[in-house]
Amino acid sequence: MNLSCSCDFDTSDFDTWWQDYSGFKPLQTKRSRKCCSCGTKIAVGDETIEFYRYRHVNGEIEERIYGDDGEVPLASSFMCEECAGLYLALDELGYGCLDITEPMKSYVIEYNQMREEDEKWKKETRN
Repeated sequence: MNLSCSCDFDTSDFDTWWQDYSGFKPLQTKRSRKCCSCGTKIAVGDETIEFYRYRHVNGEIEERIYGDDGEVPLASSFMCEECAGLYLALDELGYGCLDITEPMKSYVIEYNQMREEDEKWKKETRN
């Protein structure tokens, strides 16, 4: 897990991937879900962000349905309000290549450590 401002993402390198996400909205499933980032329970009606997941086509029938380079939709992943807020904040700072299965708090800790090192370096170069 590392913060990165850019991401060379080619879906052919992965079995499944997520692409795009909803805005904040209440969880509208029949049962609660676990946050894909921190694993906490998201109750029905709690604010969440939904991440849309896909996989490559498998076999002739799916190729006819989704096309040769088609994307088969999978069950969505959900992120709790706290992790989603951290995710969006990091994304807004330019860190758009985050693994949603990693704890967002770990990314924030890494970001703060980088800022502290940067501030320390700036002080040293001024003197």
